[in-house]
Amino acid sequence: MKNSILTLPLMATLITISLSIGISSCSSGEEEEKSLGLGFRGWRKVGGRTRVRDVETNEEVQRLGRFSVEEHNRNVIGVVKNDAAAATPLSLSSSSEEEEEVLEFRRVVAAERQVVSGIKYYLRIEAERSGGDLRVFDAVVVVKPWVRPPKQLLHFSPSSSSSSSDD
Repeated sequence: MKNSILTLPLMATLITISLSIGISSCSSGEEEEKSLGLGFRGWRKVGGRTRVRDVETNEEVQRLGRFSVEEHNRNVIGVVKNDAAAATPLSLSSSSEEEEEVLEFRRVVAAERQVVSGIKYYLRIEAERSGGDLRVFDAVVVVKPWVRPPKQLLHFSPSSSSSSSDD
C-alpha cells in the first residue's frame, strides 16, 4: 500500500516532465514561423492554425486563391446586376470601391490552414484591379469535400497588410 502511494506522485512528476520537454522541443521551431496576423504562434493546439509552407508552389492553395477571386467577382457582378439590393453570404467589412471591383487573380502570397469540420484556409492574395495596379486581399475559404459545393468563400476584403509578402 505504501509503495503504491509513493508511486503515484512519482509517475505524475515523470509525466509532467515528459510533457514539458515535448512541448518545449515542439514549440521552438514553430515559434519562428511568421503568422498572417490572424493566427496563433507557438506550439500547436487542437484546432489551431498552421502556416502553409511553399505557398507559391502549392497547387491546392493557388487554386483556392483563384477560386476566392472568382467568387468575389461573382458577388460583385451579382451586386451590380441587382443594384446592390441583394445581400451576399460573404462578409464584407465595408462597401468600399476596392471591394466592388472585378479583380484578376495573380497569386497567393501567404496561407494558413486550420482543421475545423473540414479545412479552413486563411489566404493572402495578390490580385490586379482593372486599372492594372496590384492589391493584396485577405480571404477565408472552407473546404468540405463531403458537402456540395465543397468550397465556400466566407470572407474577402482588402488586406490591412501594406506588403504582399510575409518575409
